[in-house]
Amino acid sequence: MTLEELKDISRAAEVAENNARYRNDAAKSIAGARNSDATLVKVVYDMRQYDHMQLKSGALEFAEASLRDDLLRLAELRLEAEARALTAKARALRAQLAAYLDQDKPA
Repeated sequence: MTLEELKDISRAAEVAENNARYRNDAAKSIAGARNSDATLVKVVYDMRQYDHMQLKSGALEFAEASLRDDLLRLAELRLEAEARALTAKARALRAQLAAYLDQDKPA
């Protein structure tokens, strides 16, 4: 192998090491955000604002695309469950009211 080929291999290894370091740093930053009290919206905003290499925002966009339908379905299910609980509560209160009104009627 020539000296030039060895230098090319060394440069390629250095580039790969730098890219790995950038990605590890980005992963640590995301882990820090995950463990913080910040809302998801703020975390995503900050990452898009200050992510000069687009590593974190690219990873977030992939996760967002993967989870979008699941997150929306979870929100939908939660609202439907709350609506069912409130409907049942309203039904019980109306039954209580009807029972009270029926007891006051002369027989």
